[in-house]
Amino acid sequence: MAATNLFDERRRAVMIAAAKRWKAQPPTPATTQVTPSEQARYDARRSSFDQASELRAQGRLPVFVGGR
Repeated sequence: MAATNLFDERRRAVMIAAAKRWKAQPPTPATTQVTPSEQARYDARRSSFDQASELRAQGRLPVFVGGR
């Protein structure tokens, strides 16, 4: 049980250190700018969700049972 507490304490210390670094230098538009490839992936994903939503509203969303 002591090992778990040490792990939790270490994780908390890492999170606190990260928060301090973030507060010292918060994100800026230059560091959070979305690249064209990231935007394209987002748009494709959003389009898939929109299409699935439309199919579900029409009752035509296929249901797949995955298995290997």
